[in-house]
Amino acid sequence: MPSQLPYIICSGLLVLLNIAPLYWQFGQGNSGPIAMGVWVVIANLNEFVNAVVWFDNAADRAPVWCDISVKLSLGEQVGRLAAVFCIARFLADIVSPRATAMTRQDRRRRAIFDYSISFGVPILVMACHVIYQPNRYGIVRGLGCTFTQVMCWPALVLRIIWPPIFAVGGMLYSAYTVYRLVRHRRNFRRVVAGAHSALTTARFIRLAALSISYLCIGGPLAFYSAVSYIETSRRYTDYSWQYVHSAWKLEPVTINEKLYVADLSNWSNVIVGVIFFAAFGFGTEAMAAYARVSRSLRLPRAFQKFVPAKANPARSGRATAGDHYRANLAEKGMQRGIKVVVEEEHGIV
Repeated sequence: MPSQLPYIICSGLLVLLNIAPLYWQFGQGNSGPIAMGVWVVIANLNEFVNAVVWFDNAADRAPVWCDISVKLSLGEQVGRLAAVFCIARFLADIVSPRATAMTRQDRRRRAIFDYSISFGVPILVMACHVIYQPNRYGIVRGLGCTFTQVMCWPALVLRIIWPPIFAVGGMLYSAYTVYRLVRHRRNFRRVVAGAHSALTTARFIRLAALSISYLCIGGPLAFYSAVSYIETSRRYTDYSWQYVHSAWKLEPVTINEKLYVADLSNWSNVIVGVIFFAAFGFGTEAMAAYARVSRSLRLPRAFQKFVPAKANPARSGRATAGDHYRANLAEKGMQRGIKVVVEEEHGIV
């Protein structure tokens, strides 16, 4: 019997691995990668918790978490594609012949647009789920909390249609970017630098590889998911609020005790997490972030007695004459430096 354990391990590991690249993206203010990284971490964390808590049962033990989890599951499916769409649009703007030097206002407008699309549309999808939501949530053994829906026109317009739209838009922008780069391959650096977007050639290639590789996977998967949702949601029904919510009081939570193992749609979260980490986890900026984190994780004073004597000679009691000589020089230098500063301050006053 296939096991859910590899999926749990991969999901939890990718949450930890993608924190540092996402932290660096926040520091740089890259709106598109920030939005994608946030949804990648949320998706893997959500799936990890669900798979761990409901590993071998389908008990309704965390109602509040399930209410949040099902909404996040809806949002991250749209949010990742929306973020990649914004990245592809940004790259297409850079290589466009009409590209001009980006000002601070241009960057601000681009960030507002990216965040509005990457988070605004998913939040709208999550909020509108109640319109076609027949049950509060469902619990599947092995997968955890799942959302339920009725196949009607609000489900098509307010949820199912959005991933294919963003996938098609991202593919068109990516195709235009590739076309422009192939046409001006000899002047590639000049084309990238012409927009003054603070993107180096390496960063541009990294973003382009991220968007294209994800769209090659996420694009077909978006259409596959849309078709499968339509097929598995039974017959199409005319919308009626009373009919859709008739089961809320009779069966607010659906329980499925049959063990399910993660399929392609679940593993897509892991695949996207690997793509994001491969794109941003090995750059020079991310390596510098790793170094800063490692320097910040210092041992507390209570544990300094466990440091070897060679690494901490001042506390070992076996300091050599050279150590005392260097310490005296450092102390004299500090005193001399303080004296100079004080004299300069008196002179200024």
